Parts: sequence; C-alpha cells; structure tokens
Amino acid sequence: MIAREAARLRRLVDQLRQVALFEASAQRLDVAPLELAPVVADTLEVLAPALERKHIMVINDVPEELPAVNADSDRLIEILLNLFDNALRHTPDGGQIRVSASVDGQFVRIYISDTGAGIAPEDRDRIFDRFYRLDTSRSTETGGSGLGLSIVRALVEAHGGRIQAGAAPDGGAEFDFTLPMAAQSQRRASSTVPVPASR
Repeated sequence: MIAREAARLRRLVDQLRQVALFEASAQRLDVAPLELAPVVADTLEVLAPALERKHIMVINDVPEELPAVNADSDRLIEILLNLFDNALRHTPDGGQIRVSASVDGQFVRIYISDTGAGIAPEDRDRIFDRFYRLDTSRSTETGGSGLGLSIVRALVEAHGGRIQAGAAPDGGAEFDFTLPMAAQSQRRASSTVPVPASR
C-alpha cells in the first residue's frame, strides 16, 4: 500500500511539474509537420482493449486528406490520450465516442465527443483548472488526479492553439481544440474549400 501510494504521489508531482513548465513556456516542443489522421488511429489502437471492455463504439471521422499540423507528435498523442481517456471514463457501457476534424482558418480543429452525462455550462471553464473534478465523490484512484485536462490545456496552448468544452450534438460532452497548420499546408488550404467536420 505504501509503495502504491508513493507511486501515485510521484506521478502527481510529475504531472504538476509538467503543467508548470508548459504554462511558464519553459518546456520546448519538438514540432514538425504531422499528419493528424494516422496519429488519431494509432492512439485509438492503444485504447482498443479498454474500449472493448466497455463495449464503446468509436466513430473516427478524421479525414485522411486533412492538411498537416505543426505539432510535437509525442505531446499530441498525450493530448489525445487524455481526452479519449476522459471520454472513456464518462461514457456508459455501450456508449459512443466520436472524433472528427476540420480546417478552421490557419488551424485544424479537432472534436472529441461522447454520449455520457455531459458537462453543465457553469463547469465548462473550471474543468481545465488543476484538481477540479466534476464528481467530487470519486476517489483519486477511480476518478484520476484532476490534472489531466490541465495538462491538455497547457499542451494545446504551448502549440499556439486553444481548447474548449461544450455540449455534443447528440448529448454528452464535446471537447474541441485547435492546432496550427504546417506552413505548406496553410498555402494549400488557402486555395481550397475547408474540409467539413463529420459530426
């Protein structure tokens, strides 16, 4: 029990340090042009066993032809893992998670929605605060540390993007965040019609 608690505290300290470094712009990103669709597919593959255990259907509507984003691949995976894990924990057995993306000016906007209970309007800004959890009755073992979404916001903003929470079109919660397009992709997108989000 002592070893397990020590490991949990060590993870908590590491997470706090990571948030602080990115919020202070003291952590560097290894950014490069990156195709979004393969990264999303690989991340979902990692989560496949957990999704299968809860019989959750995932709808991946990220277009293959989407322009490349300028991102750190490891950090982008961390963003996606946190958001998918959040959706997984709040989606009941037999529910659904959807991911889609579209061009938004010089950015690509990624949407992740679920069929869970949703987020009350008064909580949508606070959920990105450190240690804030919607269900305060959950223990830290079952409900997480309350730092996952803080890390996500710090990483998204470190990329020059923004993240927000809202209501999904079919009920449940929806998170959407932006990443800057790679320079070459920006030039291509300026002469094409934006890719619509399949939501």
